[in-house]
Amino acid sequence: MTKVIPGEKLGVEEEYLPSAGTYIEDGTIISSNVGNLEYINNSITVKNKIKVPVIEMLKKKEIVEVYGVVEAIMDQIAFVTISPLNKNIVLPGADAALHISNVTKDYIEKMRDVVRVGDIIKGQILKIESGRVYISISGNYGVISAFCSKCRSRMIDLGFKKGMNTVGCTSCSRKETRKMAKVIKDGVKSR
Repeated sequence: MTKVIPGEKLGVEEEYLPSAGTYIEDGTIISSNVGNLEYINNSITVKNKIKVPVIEMLKKKEIVEVYGVVEAIMDQIAFVTISPLNKNIVLPGADAALHISNVTKDYIEKMRDVVRVGDIIKGQILKIESGRVYISISGNYGVISAFCSKCRSRMIDLGFKKGMNTVGCTSCSRKETRKMAKVIKDGVKSR
């Protein structure tokens, strides 16, 4: 079985029917959560077999990593639909809040300076209070896939400067800033 993350393109609606754990965008079937990709008859499903409550892990001070898709942004908070990286984790809800203070140690004026709607992030759960999940993208976490706020095309990393990455659109050449996740390749950290 193939493991997929949110935002991965899985097929087109001319060939398959979307099913659990997927959605359609411009005729393309896309994964909406972390899980195992399954083709059942003519449909695409992303299954996530969940077993362990995340609250128990947090009580033990374990790090619970998640992928998420930014759904909405206010000045100080981003709302994110999340899926756990570990397929054996139970989350009380699929929605989480990312407060601006949990993005970086540096000063940030607006949440839009670090993430945008549609971006795919990798982070960790900080706490769960009153059924609300709070996440962080500080440290090595951050945006793993950025999308242009003008034309929605994928953006590429143009470089790191003053605590933030500049990203550029592959279609319309628009430039924006993001707090990108650090990627470790061959033992070397990069932004």
